[in-house]
Amino acid sequence: MAKTVEQAQEHAAALVEAYAERNTMFDAMDEMFLLDWKDKPKNESDLKFTASPDPRNAALGAIRLLSATEPVFSVPREKNSSMDKQADLIEKMCKTIWYHSGRFKGVPLEEIVVESEIRYGMSVMAIYDTDDLMAMFGKTGSKAQNRQVERVVGRTPYLIEVWDPKTVYPQWGRFGLNAVYRTVMMSVAEIRQQFGIDKVPELADVDEAELYQYADYWDLDVHMAWIGSGSESTNMVSGTPLVNEEHKLPCIPIVVQTSEGSYLDERKYQAIPFLYAVDKGNLWERQNLIYTYGFTNLYRMAMNPTYQSDAGEEAAITVDTSVAGGIVRTPPGHGLKPLEKDVWNKDLQIGMDLASKMIEDSTIYRQALGEPMGSQASYSMVSLLHQAGRLPLTAPQKRGGWGIATVMETIMEMWKDKAENGGNKVRKALGRSGAIELDVSEIPDDLLIEAKLDVA
Repeated sequence: MAKTVEQAQEHAAALVEAYAERNTMFDAMDEMFLLDWKDKPKNESDLKFTASPDPRNAALGAIRLLSATEPVFSVPREKNSSMDKQADLIEKMCKTIWYHSGRFKGVPLEEIVVESEIRYGMSVMAIYDTDDLMAMFGKTGSKAQNRQVERVVGRTPYLIEVWDPKTVYPQWGRFGLNAVYRTVMMSVAEIRQQFGIDKVPELADVDEAELYQYADYWDLDVHMAWIGSGSESTNMVSGTPLVNEEHKLPCIPIVVQTSEGSYLDERKYQAIPFLYAVDKGNLWERQNLIYTYGFTNLYRMAMNPTYQSDAGEEAAITVDTSVAGGIVRTPPGHGLKPLEKDVWNKDLQIGMDLASKMIEDSTIYRQALGEPMGSQASYSMVSLLHQAGRLPLTAPQKRGGWGIATVMETIMEMWKDKAENGGNKVRKALGRSGAIELDVSEIPDDLLIEAKLDVA
């Protein structure tokens, strides 16, 4: 574990290097999800570039299925001692914390988590004690800023934030998460609001819109944070880190959960995105090329003559446009016939069908997303195919539920630890059915929480 800022920076740099190939893979996922075709043919300005939406549609369908309903939290009575009376209250508190964490972001939290799991094969959730937020933000801010934080504190004791996995570099040990490094670009305005001008006097006269690298390092002992310039995490703007302390928490307040992948493989394959096979098989590229050249040829042919004549060059053909629709007059013995244009030929269509079929086999069948099967299909067949077609979502559904449940267990563990060290034993939340109060003494040490993402 790091003892100094220099050691933390060395560890951070090593983690970034170790995850370089992972981030390259994540960039490829972004290309397909955002239809941002970077490797399209160059120097051909007349091409009608067409990117296939199939991978994005498959990913969006999976996201919508898994996030159609809120997570269902439960405290298994048979797995928790003396919990029959308190279980309902704990479940309500979990549901309320989850709801408000999404409400303040303006997006249901399960949608962000599921998108991260499908898009990158990994989700990262950070936990904030709202009392600490009040101490951090509620002193030097404006009236509106203070009121904003007060509103959060009044509605939920803890806040969950989903981080972009591309910015997070975790390190697992034998028993779980041992260290996490995160680096994001942050505006000077955000830095001032979160840490105050005194922490980074070098930025006192810098425009608030300027962006700097914010580096955040956690391990089982310490929490360190600093502001950097450039792409290297060790290029500190100030010689003094923003945070350099023993956090004294019972755990790292961050949960990293993978949705696909195996720890039997090397690090870059431990998080496998939903569209991994589509990328590695270059199927999206094949579709894009077929679409692009097919539609380009279609455009070129549409601009050419539609009919051809068997008259030679010496035979004059006249077109009379004075009559609606026009009249074409050809010399005696000659005629006019439609021009044969095999633009989208059968071989091109076979290639497209093969690529589309392989993408569907590698992601999720369209019937699972509601595609009609024709009037001859029976209800039982449709129902069976809808259920079987959702098998690719089994791992994201199960592991996503684990990640969400782990977040809630971590919150309860942090709550108990804080209460034992002089913090509030009773915390309040504003549930959708009224106020909720939970006493830390009602939370057992061996609490087990489960969360289910229902595929709806």
